[in-house]
Amino acid sequence: MHDWLFFKAVAVGFMVAAPVGPVGVLCVRRSLAYGALVGLFSGLGATFADAMYGAVAAFGLTAISDFIARHQFYIRLFGGILMLWLGWRLYSRPHVSQQNQAGNQPSVIGSFFSTFLLTASNPATIIGFGVIFAGLGMAGIQHDYAAACQLVLGVFCGSAVWWVTLCIGVATCRHIINLDKVPLISRLAGLAIIAFGLLAMLAAFSLKFEFLQGIFPWLDQ
Repeated sequence: MHDWLFFKAVAVGFMVAAPVGPVGVLCVRRSLAYGALVGLFSGLGATFADAMYGAVAAFGLTAISDFIARHQFYIRLFGGILMLWLGWRLYSRPHVSQQNQAGNQPSVIGSFFSTFLLTASNPATIIGFGVIFAGLGMAGIQHDYAAACQLVLGVFCGSAVWWVTLCIGVATCRHIINLDKVPLISRLAGLAIIAFGLLAMLAAFSLKFEFLQGIFPWLDQ
């Protein structure tokens, strides 16, 4: 009944992960500064968050989705604050090559959880999965647990393919990049993540104040 369901889900996971955002900027910077392993664990954090929201959409877990919908102001606000903090750290401490030589590179566990929280702090992801699933004819499988599991596994694999490709590609290129440029790249990455954080906070407050929705209608999309 659900022909090619797994492969459709892989495509969905890849499409959701691929657009450039704060997590992508962070993974590129970490892969460039610290190598493929730290970058990969950063990408895996985003992958697990995507799979989590994919599971909520696939299994129709209304209690969880209702909770997320009711508290999305606080979730988005937390995500915006987290982005501001991460962006400021990148901007104010750009000399990552020196830190790396001193053995002060971030832990893989910390890298994983930072991007997991960053990705999970965007409640719009679950809405996106629901829309994509319906558009590809995947709706209505909540009671077919085998199909729902295929869907979640496919989303996980598709997201993982993107992050593995991105992080390994960037880590491979780090050996041909002038290390003197790393501080500048870190500062630019920090500014980009700060900008994403400000947009996330603006989107959060637009949920509370109707006049912001009128000025910035695209924030709630």
